[in-house]
Amino acid sequence: MRGPSAGWRAAERVVRTAGLAALTLARSWRPDQSPEGAHDRAALLAEVSRRALAIHGVEVLASGFPPSGPALLVSNHLSYLDPLVLLAQTACIPISKSQVASWPMFGDVARRAGVLFVERSSAASRLAVLHAAEAVLREGAVVLNFPEGTTGDGSTVLPFRKGLFGLARTLRIPVVPAALRYWPRELAWTGAATFLPHYLGLARREGCAAEVAFGEPIPSQAHPSAERLAEAARLRTLSLLEDRSAWLRTAR
Repeated sequence: MRGPSAGWRAAERVVRTAGLAALTLARSWRPDQSPEGAHDRAALLAEVSRRALAIHGVEVLASGFPPSGPALLVSNHLSYLDPLVLLAQTACIPISKSQVASWPMFGDVARRAGVLFVERSSAASRLAVLHAAEAVLREGAVVLNFPEGTTGDGSTVLPFRKGLFGLARTLRIPVVPAALRYWPRELAWTGAATFLPHYLGLARREGCAAEVAFGEPIPSQAHPSAERLAEAARLRTLSLLEDRSAWLRTAR
């Protein structure tokens, strides 16, 4: 018996995602507007991420050991799926570009659930997010950052921006590198592709897979500066990408 067409599959997933978004917004609303703790927000984001991935038929395969906090988790950046995949493995508070806050469904949920949004061209915004991330880390939670600052196709790892690596050194917390890849590789969201058409392409697929490989924690004090620590984390992430033994799935 034939399954649903790609169009019906996409429509069903959009409806289910909208329902998940509405439920999450209801759960995260607080009458006194007081913020929940970082661990509570991270746990909610992790639960929502796992459900969103299941709705869209994204299988996640993981190797290595994710951090439990306090730690700075850094990864290469391929897609808007990246934070969902990593959150499905470890509860954390992600840092995201400010444009995501305006996306349909995703933006409202992310903002209400505690994602930290940064306008990278604004020094004031970067400083505010740095202070917010420090508060999260001092609570003993994990902060997730994509220090490339943009998405790539997964063939290499762009230079890491140093900002949060300085905070990791100040707080003496470890940096945990992670590497991501997707099957099919077209799930990477790069270049001039706009969000909605790319997302609808994902929603139409019968199934797909994401892999994440976690590396060994890097002691932040093992490097004399934020720049050196950032480069060490980048090289470790690149090494994970190139290490075939770190991956559970071979190319199809």
